[in-house]
Amino acid sequence: MATQVGDNKEAYGQPAVGVEQTQLQAPPAEGYAPQPQPQAPTGIVPGPTNAGPFRAWQTSFWDCFNPFDVCFLSCCCPCIQFGKTQHRLEDPSMTGYNAFNGNCLGFCALAYCGGLHWVFMIIKRGEMRQKFNLDGSTGGDIVRALCCACCELVQEEKESLLLTAELTGGAAAPQGYQKETTGMQYPAQPAGP
Repeated sequence: MATQVGDNKEAYGQPAVGVEQTQLQAPPAEGYAPQPQPQAPTGIVPGPTNAGPFRAWQTSFWDCFNPFDVCFLSCCCPCIQFGKTQHRLEDPSMTGYNAFNGNCLGFCALAYCGGLHWVFMIIKRGEMRQKFNLDGSTGGDIVRALCCACCELVQEEKESLLLTAELTGGAAAPQGYQKETTGMQYPAQPAGP
């Protein structure tokens, strides 16, 4: 009896009827011990190993007037604000912070050389997005740095405060005006003569 091409299942990677499948495994080599598989991280893990969907920024790009001191510093001395944010991302405790650190001076040097400070801003924002798995793209970073660098600096400063507080287990930084809940307190008046 002749077999037809369509009847030969072995040719298509399937065993013929009645053929038992066995799985062959090579014995482990001497001195070889299987390595434990790494477990998936839970919670926020800074670094490019953080898999899954991107996190949304907790602060708005357009909320750049709040708090005013960060807005003022970002508009009047953006190099100092940039250096402060970058230092916080490297060392959340802010030990050894100097207003005129390497990031500040790099920002100034690029601003002086034809207004190229935005290149440094794009690079550092991309690093921040990657480290904390934040949503965004390089194209969006370019548009933000060129259109409103002050708003970008304010957003990064506020976001860095919140993210580093999460990582260190500290309380989140207050956002603007906080309503007084205890009411007004008057000091005790001294007894008169």
